[in-house]
Amino acid sequence: MVTEAAYADSTLDDEAKLVVVAALESDAALRDLVGGQQPAAAGSDQQGRPEPTGAYLASIQVRSFRGIGEEAELKIKPGPGLTIVAGRNGSGKSSFSEALEVALTATTHRWDNKGSTQWAESWRNLHTREVAPRIR
Repeated sequence: MVTEAAYADSTLDDEAKLVVVAALESDAALRDLVGGQQPAAAGSDQQGRPEPTGAYLASIQVRSFRGIGEEAELKIKPGPGLTIVAGRNGSGKSSFSEALEVALTATTHRWDNKGSTQWAESWRNLHTREVAPRIR
């Protein structure tokens, strides 16, 4: 299903489509596609700055955010690779995605591009003003 969507997407060039397919196939297939180069080991870069520590996401918890009322948690298997969240329309996929963005940046690209200040002040769930997406 994801492969079909990638190939049907006219905004993706052929190379991007191949990357999607390889990522879904295996780590080895993706590594082979990008030239067999392994990611650099943690340590320091050429200027001697320390490399940032890697992190994996285990869950996103949301309450009273967009279409989510009662607290909901999306559990994710932590580790390297591609995670795909699939579900029916209205099941909360976009809400969890934007909750992650808010937890990391305190805003979202979508809200930043709205011209109206009324939008920025009223995006929260109408039943409560307490919105604090949590990630771990």
